[in-house]
Amino acid sequence: MTSDEVVILGGNVCGIGVAVALSRAGYNVKILERGRRLTGLSIIDVVREDQLSFLGVEPHNVVENEINYITIVDNEGASTIHHNRLYVCRITDLLERAAAYNQLRISFGTPTSLINQLISRDTNIVIDCESISGSGFPVVSYIHASKRCGYGDLVIDLSSRGFRVVVECCDGVLLVHDVGNPNLVKRASWLAESRYYLAMPLPNANKRPVRCGRASNKCFSPLGSAVAELIDAAYCATNIVNNGCKEAEATFSDFFQFLEKRLTGGYYAREQITHIVRAFYDLYAGWVER
Repeated sequence: MTSDEVVILGGNVCGIGVAVALSRAGYNVKILERGRRLTGLSIIDVVREDQLSFLGVEPHNVVENEINYITIVDNEGASTIHHNRLYVCRITDLLERAAAYNQLRISFGTPTSLINQLISRDTNIVIDCESISGSGFPVVSYIHASKRCGYGDLVIDLSSRGFRVVVECCDGVLLVHDVGNPNLVKRASWLAESRYYLAMPLPNANKRPVRCGRASNKCFSPLGSAVAELIDAAYCATNIVNNGCKEAEATFSDFFQFLEKRLTGGYYAREQITHIVRAFYDLYAGWVER
């Protein structure tokens, strides 16, 4: 156990994930959120069953739909990946329940001018998990009304240029993450959207202050942004507690290399993305407990 104080900037998926992991490791954690609610990159997103368990949230309280299988579609056809349970969750509800269950300290509506004042002199670690601008791969995430996807619950679509993830939230409602198409025009059927850029998560050193540069608009996976943010949160916490996890670093690196090849017209094999998808739902949710 440790009495070190940690200030986390940002009450998003990554921020809450880091706070839960470090609180359980014995750190004195406080979250500073500029807004008035805990929010994610999207109002709904995919979360793994073990990640829900790690956050202390029962699936029936936050789940809209259970994903039964993952399908990868390209010009050569389609293939299905078997997996452990994945859920489509209401993200704000998930974060609020996780914060309550883990008794996290959160300061809402924190003005930018007061951020530094609220970081006490005794603070040993500052972790920046806020959404910041990026310059990597462009992403458009949106929810829209549509007919059910014909391939299954979660589809990784490589049939055209770019990288597209389609998730069935419920009957007639889809969540879509479109990577590499920044000029995508909003349609009348879209119920919500967000546009952002991806960048490779970087390891941080255990020093004061720790500026991780991790943010909800810069972390992504073939299973969506929430799964990636919670993996990144555990990765961040592990770097602070016991010097990191090479599995997470390698998985993110493999995925970003795949995206770079894919978006620049380079060759890829279906086996590559299959391996990467499996890695993202096999990575442990809470390495600090090891």
